[in-house]
Amino acid sequence: MDYYPEVVQAVAGDGYSVYAYFSDGSIRKVEMKPLIDKGGVFAQLSDAALFDNCLTVMGGTVAWDVAGNRDETRCIDLNPFNVYENCEPVSDPLGETDEERFPVSAEVPEEPVVRKVVYDGYIDGSFYGFDDQAVFKTQDGSYWRQVNYRYWEYITHNPKVLIEDVGGKLMMTVAGETTEVERLDGVEEVTIDGEFNGWNGKRSYKLSDGQQWEEIGYRYKYRRADNPDAFIVRHGEATLMYVDGIHARVERVKEDAV
Repeated sequence: MDYYPEVVQAVAGDGYSVYAYFSDGSIRKVEMKPLIDKGGVFAQLSDAALFDNCLTVMGGTVAWDVAGNRDETRCIDLNPFNVYENCEPVSDPLGETDEERFPVSAEVPEEPVVRKVVYDGYIDGSFYGFDDQAVFKTQDGSYWRQVNYRYWEYITHNPKVLIEDVGGKLMMTVAGETTEVERLDGVEEVTIDGEFNGWNGKRSYKLSDGQQWEEIGYRYKYRRADNPDAFIVRHGEATLMYVDGIHARVERVKEDAV
């Protein structure tokens, strides 16, 4: 399959069902009741209020933010490949167009909100658009993390970027699209030694300085590159590695375990 499934919206239906909206425009209906009845990690979703209120999208798939802090390592999520290939394609239960489902944010009025330019320049390297917890490097060496979930695919290299302080919020604009960001400090720049083949929940990679890092938890994202630059970000108790626009939670392998 050439298409790598990515969920952009999840809507709760009747009887513990979920409608998963994919980036190719298709919709799949997921019946969660059999999984809930089996017990295990899905058992807590039998709470109807939790099922509906914690349903979200994280890491490009259907997820339940049971911890309430959008920590991908503590959520309950589904394999997007299984959902795409095995669940029933359906029409839009909301009866909405893409424009209605993903409305363009209203422009922030110039007055009385104060706007101040923080950075006016270019993204450093490849740009893949906006996504959950996306991190961007600008050519002045600064790093910025997307604050709120918003999916927008736009693949280019070194695009023009404007970052403004708008009423106390940092807003990043690329190619006319805007999202809120925050500045990141303490980012560690590294280089993968050899071939990078994305994330699948089981990958481990050696860095050019000899360090070995491996994934924690499930996250499927495919991208191939040779000796790519990467960067490591500490986010609360989690450590995330970003490579070529995609990321996963990782941990360093102790030398005596390698």
